[in-house]
This record gives sequence, structure tokens and C-alpha cells, in this order.
Amino acid sequence: MLPKIILHIGCSVDGRIDWIKPDNFLYYRLIRDWKMDAMISGSTTMLEAEMSTENNIEKLDNQYLVVVDSKGRINNWDLIKKQAWWNDTPIVLCSQTTPKEYIVKLKQKNIHTLVYGKTNVDLTSALKELKNRFKINVLRIDSGGILAGVLLRQNLVHEISVLISPQLTGGTSNKTIYIAPDLTTFEGVIDLKLIKCEVLENNYVWLRYATVK
Repeated sequence: MLPKIILHIGCSVDGRIDWIKPDNFLYYRLIRDWKMDAMISGSTTMLEAEMSTENNIEKLDNQYLVVVDSKGRINNWDLIKKQAWWNDTPIVLCSQTTPKEYIVKLKQKNIHTLVYGKTNVDLTSALKELKNRFKINVLRIDSGGILAGVLLRQNLVHEISVLISPQLTGGTSNKTIYIAPDLTTFEGVIDLKLIKCEVLENNYVWLRYATVK
């Protein structure tokens, strides 16, 4: 059995996730009462994330932070562990090509390390371990479109939650909800079943879908 995975994402009407105007924390208020055991992010998301540098940061959530980092890119783990939104024992997903010295460094910092896959992380195997070893039953994706795209293409996502901001952004970069190679047949299309549709604070639209396996 695998954990239930929910993709919660904010975007513009044209599906962009960059240059989203402030929404008075509506994006986070929507998930305030969700029962989450962990959130999963990619290394790029963590490298770009704003981190508080205060000395005494109050923990506001006991969920795990799971990071996919097969290239060993992240070095500010001491700062990451201090943040309010997760507990102080992150879990890093690596592959057999992850630099050995990076894995040693993670263990020295008491960071859980799971190694699955040859070149890229074998997410299915890693997710099984997260459920069996760490009792993670519900996992929220908090990342850009690349990690979301991999999880979606591997049919590992159970639910999609999209908060649509009342704006059009435009652009040619890949700052979108779902980044993956172009399809060649309809087989790769993910069908969705609408769970909820709600207009919030006048102009925002919140859509929730279940993926149809």
C-alpha cells in the first residue's frame, strides 16, 4: 500500500505558478485543517524557499518534510530543520548515483535517508517505505511542476486541489502546474472526477478532483 498523495497548488487562470499575487494566505488557510503526515518537495523548491533565520522558531506542525534530492544539492539542512512547518527530522530520498559523501553528511546530521533507484529516485518504492517505516498515510505535494509531473505520470497522485487566482500571467518558461514530456497518445491523459468547486473571496476558484485510476 502507498500513502494517499494530494497535490495542492495555486496558479493563475493560465496555469502559471509564478508571479502569483498575495492572497491573504488563502492558499494555506484552505489546508489548515487537513490531516497530513508529511509534505514532499523537490530540491529546487527547497533551494528557492524562503527560510526564517530567527533563533527560536516555534514548531507549528509535527509533519515530516520529505525531499527528493538524488543529486545532493541541498546544504542548508540545519536551517531547514529549524523551520516551523515540519518536525526536525527530515527524510531525504536519494538514488544509487547520489554522492556518497552527501549521504554520509545527512546521516551525521541525523536526517533520515532512503536510497531507491539507480539514476533517479524510485518513488514507488520510496513511498512504500515512507508508509511502512514512518507511518506516513497522507502526503501533500508542495513543489513545482517537475516533481508533480513525475508523480502524476507515474499515477501516484490521488487528489488534485487547485486554487485559481484571478489573474493571467503568461510567459514561455516552464513555471506551470504540471511539467512532463509531451504525450504521443491519449493513454497518458489523466482523467479527473470533480469533488468540489467553490468560489472564495469573490474572485478565487477552488477546484478539487480525484484522479480516476
